[in-house]
Amino acid sequence: MLRSSFFVALIVVSCVGAQEGEVPDFGRDVLPVLSTRCFACHGPDSEARQANLRLDSRDDAVAARGDAPAIRPGKPDESEIMRRVLASGPSRMPPEDAGKAALRPDEVSILSRWIAGGAAYTPHWAFQARRASRPQTLKDGPWIRTPVDRFVKARLDQEGLEPNPREEPGRLLRRVSIALTGLPPGDAELQAFVANPTDTALDLAIERRLTGPRYAEHWTRHWLDLARYADSSGYEKDNPRSIWRYKEWVLRAFASGMPFDEFTVTQLAGDLLPNATDDDRIATAFHRNTLTNDEGGTDDEEFRVAAVVDRVNTTYEVWNGLTMACAQCHSHRYDPISQVDYYRSYAYFNQTEDRDQPDESPVIRTQPESERGRLSLARAMPELRKAWPETPVMKELSSTARRSSHLLIKGSFSSKGPPVEPGTPPSIGFELPQESRDRLGLARWLVHPNHPLTARVIANRWFEKVMGRGLVESLGNFGTQGTPPTHPQLLDVLADELIESGWDLRHLLRLIVRSSTFAQSTAATSESLRRDPTNRLLGRATRVRLDAEELRDVVLDVSGLLHHRFGGPPVRPPQPDLGLSPYSGLRWEGSVGTDRYRRGVYTFWRRSQPYASFVAFDATARDQCVSRRERTNTPLQSLALMNDPVIVEAAQAFARELCLRFPHVRERVAAGFYRATGRQPSDRERQALLDLATVARSRFAGERNSAWSAACDPLGPLPTGVDVVEAAAWTLTCQALLTMDEAITR
Repeated sequence: MLRSSFFVALIVVSCVGAQEGEVPDFGRDVLPVLSTRCFACHGPDSEARQANLRLDSRDDAVAARGDAPAIRPGKPDESEIMRRVLASGPSRMPPEDAGKAALRPDEVSILSRWIAGGAAYTPHWAFQARRASRPQTLKDGPWIRTPVDRFVKARLDQEGLEPNPREEPGRLLRRVSIALTGLPPGDAELQAFVANPTDTALDLAIERRLTGPRYAEHWTRHWLDLARYADSSGYEKDNPRSIWRYKEWVLRAFASGMPFDEFTVTQLAGDLLPNATDDDRIATAFHRNTLTNDEGGTDDEEFRVAAVVDRVNTTYEVWNGLTMACAQCHSHRYDPISQVDYYRSYAYFNQTEDRDQPDESPVIRTQPESERGRLSLARAMPELRKAWPETPVMKELSSTARRSSHLLIKGSFSSKGPPVEPGTPPSIGFELPQESRDRLGLARWLVHPNHPLTARVIANRWFEKVMGRGLVESLGNFGTQGTPPTHPQLLDVLADELIESGWDLRHLLRLIVRSSTFAQSTAATSESLRRDPTNRLLGRATRVRLDAEELRDVVLDVSGLLHHRFGGPPVRPPQPDLGLSPYSGLRWEGSVGTDRYRRGVYTFWRRSQPYASFVAFDATARDQCVSRRERTNTPLQSLALMNDPVIVEAAQAFARELCLRFPHVRERVAAGFYRATGRQPSDRERQALLDLATVARSRFAGERNSAWSAACDPLGPLPTGVDVVEAAAWTLTCQALLTMDEAITR
């Protein structure tokens, strides 16, 4: 009875398949089904494998097994896998008694049609060589400004959709400016562009933002999430440490336009470069951002190994978009990465001198910028040099002190298995040369033009930062459990462009930001929402709430308080006293003077107590690599916008400027709204703000003490000619301007 039911079901599935046409592509269509539904029990991990069956290997899948092989190419009706996915009760796969859902009809259809078509296996798309090509059916036109547009338009045409019209000029320039520098445009530039919003004017505005300190600060902030940078060592005591010179190195690298391949090699292996400089060694602090446990009674070797493990996981996530950590305790359940592969990669990082010591050794002391030029190293007194900032760095062990590397059973530092030699996962498809078995060789392997992953992963990261969503949505997972690319050819074109430009990240950004795709309006029609609710086809611009640091920087910039100083030690902007840390007794002591108004990238980052308003807006503790911050929408964020001392002080400064420059309230509303959003207010918006100012003025007229507090605490006394009641009323109005939805999104 079961067999006859199976054949009836298979006939139905086959009919569906006949209607659907072509044989499913293994990488695009079949592998996601097998990986999600089958590989946990029938995949790469031998320890979790059931019935000694591998469905990730064609040889295993088609091998003879009792009555029928799991897969008989060309004959789904003679394939055991089809019988099992269509069965019910104990015979069904995935197992019904394990609470696993049955395959959907479309998934069954994919498997049936694929087997009928020959059951061809191909490597996962991300492990294959790039295959960049141009859509042959699409003619160039005024909308096609960069390769991004060519592929986006081809996909929209395929779906019968049209791209959105161009965003209005002021909002477009604001979007460009924040996407590239994290800051809005100035009033004069905004007005000039609105008066002349040509492609040439837009291109010039883009070029101005692809160099200099503001560009460097913005992209350094993104990189620090990947580098898990923090100004404290982590764990319970979480004591401060001096590692800000590494951040300064990253700032200078972005400011100078350092090619990404050099950027990579220097951070992973700068100490191994010929004639390595102090700057090269400071760059290696990328992998000294790991946590250091200085608690009493801990095992230094346990936490040294934990740091090495973190370096492996971070390296593969940042450059290859792989969840390498899954193979630490057993072979990867879904991707073709064995536990041996993991510890061969571990062996590259197992030969450095650091040993989880409280003094962070080895470190390098460097002369502060303020002393350079007036005090030579030769004349420096030993006691003076002791005061120079020190940075933990990577340093290779001497040839006589090398460690042997082993597979760690269950990932335990104390359970050593067979010895391993350095090597990379063969499944990636590009082997490391035999003679390059150190960190320098690994770094050069990562940025070799033939590596299938690195350029794709980096191009996708930068695309997501600018466009609000990646071509591969799972930024840190290009494996079989990750999301497939929405525009695979475009991803390969951008990766090739990055390599062919000499790994110039600015060239990549130029292609993305100059595109008509980027310049679209965010308006969504009911039809586009129905057909493409999450904007996967990029037929409109994606509205993106500003990151925590961006929000702070934009508010300070619009109010005129932002202080521009490039580099230097971290600062502590004002925030409520959060009390004692339970172990170290440290308090947050706010910086004074202009340091309290510096950009968010310079804010002191303590892992156990990150800056409170940053946490409210989804910043992380940075105790591990973060490919993408989640964007939440919580009441706490609204409370932060109403009460954060930074927001209040910025509103006070903004109000004073508007009151001094514009005697008429309607002018104040127009000017304030324009600076905050990049456009003029509608009549309704203008009236709502005028009403708010009027109500506030009436309230404060009878409460002058409250008026003084609202207008002057914490910024200080008012300038001559500004009435306290008027300043208080406009402080509330400006706070509304600075924190309305349109002002905190781009």
